[in-house]
Amino acid sequence: MKKVWLILILMVMSVWGADTITLNGTIRDFYDYNKNHSKNPDFENPSYPPPSGYGSYAVTGLVKDQLDQDSKPVLKSNTGWMHDKTHRSITDANSFSQWYRDVDGINQSMPYSITLHKNSNGLYEYSNDNFFPIDGKLIGNEGPYGECDHNYHFTYEIHSKFTYKGGETFRFAGDDDVWVFIDNKLVVDIGGIHGRVDKSIKLDDLGLTKGKTYNFDLFFAERHIVESHFKITTSIELEDKPSNAPANAMLLTRVEGDKYGTANATNVYVFHVDTKTDKVSNMRYLTTLNQKFKSLAYKDGKFYSVDYTSGKLYSISIKDGSLTEENIKIDKII
Repeated sequence: MKKVWLILILMVMSVWGADTITLNGTIRDFYDYNKNHSKNPDFENPSYPPPSGYGSYAVTGLVKDQLDQDSKPVLKSNTGWMHDKTHRSITDANSFSQWYRDVDGINQSMPYSITLHKNSNGLYEYSNDNFFPIDGKLIGNEGPYGECDHNYHFTYEIHSKFTYKGGETFRFAGDDDVWVFIDNKLVVDIGGIHGRVDKSIKLDDLGLTKGKTYNFDLFFAERHIVESHFKITTSIELEDKPSNAPANAMLLTRVEGDKYGTANATNVYVFHVDTKTDKVSNMRYLTTLNQKFKSLAYKDGKFYSVDYTSGKLYSISIKDGSLTEENIKIDKII
């Protein structure tokens, strides 16, 4: 029987990793303040026009460096001013607190997912230069000066996790406001009403610990006509997990498309997720494992899991749930 170290098995599992990552988030639609002055004043406010050459007017320092107890960004006191100090961008802390919270009469929300695909450089990427995901939905299309071809005024937030391996990078390009937090700390700061702006970071510069899992939180806002750009390019292996995965799920892996596999302490299931509504369906039991199984990977119609006590590698058929001991034994657990 062939013997290998567990680290080699994990490397193989990494190679088997999915070519896509689906990130689940929440979109909130806001009213055009120019048409309804009783609503949030930060969206299409004629008093907050982007200045000439506004692509260079992205501003840093609008939000605090750490998220609050609800994992939301917080406006710094006495801020909200744009780059030239003559144009205001955010009214106050109260108006900003509504951006990423459901508020009756102020906004309407819905779940929304994006899928990152591996590009030719092996990086996960989502790119949309016409990012209007709620056209004709929620409050509906609004815009000044007859610009009602899109639903222009919305925010979007994504929450995920990842295990830091070392060497990862993250890049965002878009408009308007974008803030990214890792480990609840601000790492990408592109505030204000502006054209497309590009920002890149190296996670090696953040003082993270290899092998440790960190929170990833992204906050986006589209607040002014007429364009909306949203592009993520990253080598971070963000957690590809539906928000309502089966209870007590300990292990999760993507099979393909909307199909996932999961295992809790005893059972292995396969199921589907509607990427638009984030609803789980077609849950199907495959087999029973014991508590010593702590890993789950997928390749060619089978799940693979390692028994950490015996060091044996098992495969589980998606077709019939049959459990087979593979001719590989892990010699050392590290």
